[in-house]
Amino acid sequence: MYSTITDLSTAGKAILNSTLLPRTQTNRWLKPVSHTSNPANSLGYPWIVYSSGDYPSTSMVDIYTYYSSIGQYSSYIGLVPDYNVGFTVLAADSVSAPDLNAHADIIGDVILPALMKTAVTQAGARFGGQYTAASGLNSSITVSVDELPGMFVDKFVSTGTDFRKTLASLIGVEDPAALSIRLYPTGLVSETASGGSRVSFRAVLQDKNELADADTPTCVSWMDVDKFKYQGRALDLFVFEVDAGGNAVGVEISGLELRLNRKK
Repeated sequence: MYSTITDLSTAGKAILNSTLLPRTQTNRWLKPVSHTSNPANSLGYPWIVYSSGDYPSTSMVDIYTYYSSIGQYSSYIGLVPDYNVGFTVLAADSVSAPDLNAHADIIGDVILPALMKTAVTQAGARFGGQYTAASGLNSSITVSVDELPGMFVDKFVSTGTDFRKTLASLIGVEDPAALSIRLYPTGLVSETASGGSRVSFRAVLQDKNELADADTPTCVSWMDVDKFKYQGRALDLFVFEVDAGGNAVGVEISGLELRLNRKK
């Protein structure tokens, strides 16, 4: 059986877009099932998962790869679900099948950083700006981006109160100005009747003055999801309403029962 670059690209796109399998099954498939002695490599069914990134300056990104060779020919496919992109390589050598594993390193070192920067720029254009209450209520947030992963809440006012101070007091941060409120996408998206969508983000609260786990590369912020609630609603849940063009028009903070509109 022979395949071309186009054949492999078509197969990769079908996997990423879930045109052959339901989205839930694709999500279960694109997961590591075991780790190896190399922290950058995990195993899946049938994937070799290559983790790339400059942690903690950037997020870690998994590249799901599959490599095969016969005779003097090699083929390689890589999928990056986090950015909905992939790559394929076909190669031949005069002596033996070429080793294409280095191509994943090239993707991780060159292309992924460019994708990350592009994603930050696009996120700022799509979601950045000031959101205010339409009812005249003195509530608002300002969403911005910087060189770090995700977006961050710069200003946060709820019914005339500086809610950053409230959150700082809630989690024990002495200096409210040092409280980092960063928004990360959960991957949960639901379509709306108007042709737009509702996109879910979670807020991660951290003290910028606190030592980062004594230099150990741990990440325990996932343990704080839904930790703080008000009337049974999570305070860290932000759901953006996005129009058909992909731009945010509002945000809902269910824990505060707030619906804010994005200022144009």
